[in-house]
Amino acid sequence: MNEKPYQYVQALLSAGSFSKAAKRLNISQPSLSQFIMRLEKDAGAVLIDRLARPLKLTPAGMCWCEAEKNVSKIRELCRIQIRDMGEGIVGKLSVGTPYYFESYFLSNVLPSFLESYPEVEISIEEKDDQKLEELVAASRLDLAIVPAPREDPGIASELLFCEPCLVAVRKDDPVCAEANSDGSIDFEKFDRRPFVAVKPTVRLRGVYNSLCARTKTQPRIAVECGDLTTALSHTISGLGPSLVTEMMARQFRDKAPLEFFILRPIVDPIRICAIYSDTRYLSKAGHSFIEAMKRAADKMNAQEAKA
Repeated sequence: MNEKPYQYVQALLSAGSFSKAAKRLNISQPSLSQFIMRLEKDAGAVLIDRLARPLKLTPAGMCWCEAEKNVSKIRELCRIQIRDMGEGIVGKLSVGTPYYFESYFLSNVLPSFLESYPEVEISIEEKDDQKLEELVAASRLDLAIVPAPREDPGIASELLFCEPCLVAVRKDDPVCAEANSDGSIDFEKFDRRPFVAVKPTVRLRGVYNSLCARTKTQPRIAVECGDLTTALSHTISGLGPSLVTEMMARQFRDKAPLEFFILRPIVDPIRICAIYSDTRYLSKAGHSFIEAMKRAADKMNAQEAKA
């Protein structure tokens, strides 16, 4: 299976010229020029616009590249499927995660998983929830961890665990004195007070918006940030309360000057799921990693129940 033509064309587009691309490919410029001319003769059309600076594809070249990109994906999936037909669990696995999940959850999954499957190479990519779903749909990630995933066609999901949503408040914030005796706090107490919110691309923003609508409450957003960890750091700095997950609360209960309260009205627990493309083969390593995450979640919840 020859992937050289696609690689050479991509090198040309990336470098912008024949001379720079030849240097990157470690071949002579005449050899590269002759290769591209043979490729264009086989295709029956000019693929590279040589008058453009930097070089760019012709319309025929765009069509050719799109087809070759799809062929390349098919070849890669074929390799994975053939490899999975053998014994053992091996190969590369790309996993997407919200920013806070790598340190608060995956740190409990990776050691035991890699001990069991040392021949699996894992790459972690941290993005916001919406971007992770886009990357999985585009087959740029093998799987991702996503809170409350959308029901998109072509995307499969498996429930890992359900996580309560809490509000984090600095212990010296006067609103702590207004908490209920059962350890909860009414969201109305934050009306017109400073609050730290996450951006709309983060799924927990939907919980915040829902609470505002249900209670007709409008906190004053002091700062809006892109992930829960940053939001919590702003709460610790005194910029205002923020919504957090139970998992984050576990990490900070004894390490920061914070109180964590259940919200009133009650907020449904957030479904934390593993998602992957339903139209693309997920390797044995991918399925094994999902099962490892489920076991880790069960273990963490059991430890929390004992505590």
